[in-house]
Amino acid sequence: MVMDAVDQPAAPAPRRPWGVAGIDPHKRTFTVAVLDERGGLHGVASFATSEQGLAEALAWLGAVNFELDRVGVEGSAWLGNQVATFLAAAGYDVREVQASRTAERRRRRRRAKTDAEDAQAIARETLAHPELPPAGKQHTADPDWDELVALRNQRRSLIAQRRRLLNEAESVLVGLPLVVRAVLPATSQVRPSCARSPGVSPTSWSSPGPTGSTWPGWPPPPPTSLGWTSASASSTSASPRCWRAIAAP
Repeated sequence: MVMDAVDQPAAPAPRRPWGVAGIDPHKRTFTVAVLDERGGLHGVASFATSEQGLAEALAWLGAVNFELDRVGVEGSAWLGNQVATFLAAAGYDVREVQASRTAERRRRRRRAKTDAEDAQAIARETLAHPELPPAGKQHTADPDWDELVALRNQRRSLIAQRRRLLNEAESVLVGLPLVVRAVLPATSQVRPSCARSPGVSPTSWSSPGPTGSTWPGWPPPPPTSLGWTSASASSTSASPRCWRAIAAP
């Protein structure tokens, strides 16, 4: 009895080979390793962290003779952010690989730490753990948002710099000679003391010292040249920073 063509089972679809890639990013370069589904090394290559380097890496990955199921990137929210965002936009399934995973794998295999070995370790973690989380900060580039982020980071940097300078100015004020500290405002705040120090009127230096005390060489030289800090080289060199620290309100 001849079976109808409709009743014949369909031939199974040919099995498509697949593999994974691992990326070890750095500030100026990133290294890519590609493994097949059985863990065999297909190739390792390094590229510049630039538009041209990303394009070259995309072409290199596209030339692989099997489908890349997923791509693991170490530090996808930091050094690997650019390459992770680029590959995600190109349609790849990009995953985050923690540095602690690759360090433990390298320790067990007793391998030296090189960019190529790190990229292979990242690829092997990506192959062994299909449940790895998606790479961080995958979003479409937004120039306005990137500009706001840059402004925020610049503001944070300026605030941290001002705080550091104020702390340094406080140590300068504490180290000043007593005759100078006597004419500064009676306050624990740094800014009023710094504001008063360079603008002290020369007439204030003709006043006698505290009652019952005498100062050798009174009156001291006018503070216009900061000569009264010559006894402390560190104070003299750091004093200009004191005035810069109060420039911002």
